Amino acid sequence: MKIPNFLLIFLFFSNLFPAELSHTAFINVSSVRGVGVSGNTALIIGSGEICSADISDPKNPKELDREKIDGVGYDVEFSGHYAFIAARLAGVHIFDIKNPADLKYICTYDSIEQASGIFLHGNILLNANRTVGLDLIDVTNPEKPRFLGKIDTAEAQDVAAKDSYAYIGEHHNKALTIIDIADPANPKFIASVKVPGNAWGVVIKDNIAYVSHGHGGHGVSAVDISDPKNARILSTYNVPLKNEIRAPDCWQSAISGNKLFFANGYDGLFVLDISRPGNFELITSFHDVSFAHNLALIKDYILLADYKNGCQIIHAPGLAGPEYRETGKQPVIPVTAEKQKFLNEDGYLKFIPSGQIRCMEFDQNNIYCAAGMDGIYILERKNPEKIISHIELPGTVVYSVAVKNNAVYAGCGGRGLITVDISNPVKPVINPPIGAGKFFNDLFLSEDRLLARIDCWASVNNIDIRNPLSPKLSDQDTKISHFMLQISDQTWQNRYLAAVNQKSFIIFDAQSEQEMKIASAVQGGYEGCALYDKYLYVHSGWKKDLFVYTLENPQNPQILHEQKIESASSLRKCFFADKKLYITAESSLVVFDCSNPEAPKQIKEIRLPGSGGIFIYDRIKFMDGAYYIPAGYSGLWIFRMSK
Repeated sequence: MKIPNFLLIFLFFSNLFPAELSHTAFINVSSVRGVGVSGNTALIIGSGEICSADISDPKNPKELDREKIDGVGYDVEFSGHYAFIAARLAGVHIFDIKNPADLKYICTYDSIEQASGIFLHGNILLNANRTVGLDLIDVTNPEKPRFLGKIDTAEAQDVAAKDSYAYIGEHHNKALTIIDIADPANPKFIASVKVPGNAWGVVIKDNIAYVSHGHGGHGVSAVDISDPKNARILSTYNVPLKNEIRAPDCWQSAISGNKLFFANGYDGLFVLDISRPGNFELITSFHDVSFAHNLALIKDYILLADYKNGCQIIHAPGLAGPEYRETGKQPVIPVTAEKQKFLNEDGYLKFIPSGQIRCMEFDQNNIYCAAGMDGIYILERKNPEKIISHIELPGTVVYSVAVKNNAVYAGCGGRGLITVDISNPVKPVINPPIGAGKFFNDLFLSEDRLLARIDCWASVNNIDIRNPLSPKLSDQDTKISHFMLQISDQTWQNRYLAAVNQKSFIIFDAQSEQEMKIASAVQGGYEGCALYDKYLYVHSGWKKDLFVYTLENPQNPQILHEQKIESASSLRKCFFADKKLYITAESSLVVFDCSNPEAPKQIKEIRLPGSGGIFIYDRIKFMDGAYYIPAGYSGLWIFRMSK
């Protein structure tokens, strides 16, 4: 059919003078980082809350419902009437949105680290899990998410998938990393393609992956993925910056037709023509934003996650349309027999509940396991294959446990601190939570105090437990400037303890029952710390340096020794057990003999066999001649060093 001349002229001038983007409305939600659309409903993801809104008339959006969530919302995916919300440290929340005016919380998938970006590929939810890589989750039944497998990568912040491959935006590594997920239980590294800046968002059209990136190179890169094993960068659109500021991080894109919409932080929103693969042309841009984090598209409108401004609706006539999404064929989810809770495998006894083992503690008779979304398990110490009781806490993730006398304490994220009376461990009694709203993560017992790492690891609360069944929170939290990656289990003089973050290590003075103070801080990037008597051991993670300090003067720690750690793995936390220093890696333990505490000697690296969900968490314990290792979704591993 011949196109009339007047229509050709109209189309020519429409492309020559594209429609301007203009503000239409705001939906006010706290610190919005994510937004998604399902039908005529927008789901806006904020810090500590989500909001549903009717957008059938985008000029007059109507708020329908608000619900509190744990953590900081970053991303959202939909499957039928279910919404999956990536909430960083708090994992992936699942809501029933069948009635958008009455959002119903269902459960939380316990993410191994911080759920940043998620992507639904059939019944597999891919979770970009920041510093520990990629999780694959079976959500065939969204009300019972099931861990399938994981793979470590440099720093996974977002993910997309097509057919049997996942494509990860790696922030620290400045790369698009490609993973073979044909066997979701055993994902495999395929290739990595460098991009000019810190990578984040990934979207796919045809055989091109578009990678959004920032710091040192704001823009979008087109990567040819027609042959994933030989992926190559085709071109990059570099955004002319007005505001190169290093925080907050997040750069995302969405595609509609032959247009790519790029949310670029403080510099706003850019619309690019991608009709010629590998060639970008700027169509228009919009700069009246707080911080453009993420976006969703509908006909003629852009819904922008605009941080402090909430969700900003932007009119984009003739530009925005339904969002393009390409996934191809979903990999087959492996059919597995009902999992046994106990396995004797490779000489190891493994306790594997449905949740991940994050932490364990023990008293004279029993072992207490924090099992994530599966609550708390009490095992018999003499016979660890005997379950004394299972304490179920529906809708709650248990991140840590501590035990004193007849009380077990559970750090349950934003649900607070839960105390369980175990006077009769066969019939434990759950007390009401305290401190709801704070995010309780790790717990550390020190005499009559319980130290809680809270609020995205950036604060510590000093809890009085002189009456074990009636803990009292301190009035003030001790805050520091950056995420604490670890707090030492031990103290020096029952008063001083250490913590590390990526900027320094800190010595806390916990003499006061109700308030901790910072005694000193030493600059440097650290991942793990452990105290042994007056000696502090800290290591630098991927740099693989071990340092020994003395705390004889806690206000001025002095370095005694430093050495390189021999390991091919990325190093994480460190602990003392059986007079040895252990540094955890992805699936191994680096062991140091500290008989001379001022000059530790590396003696071996113990590899844990298998793969799956291994992620070594806190508090390796040595008791009754055996080592107890919390290994995430691979369970609690018990073995003897003699092997």
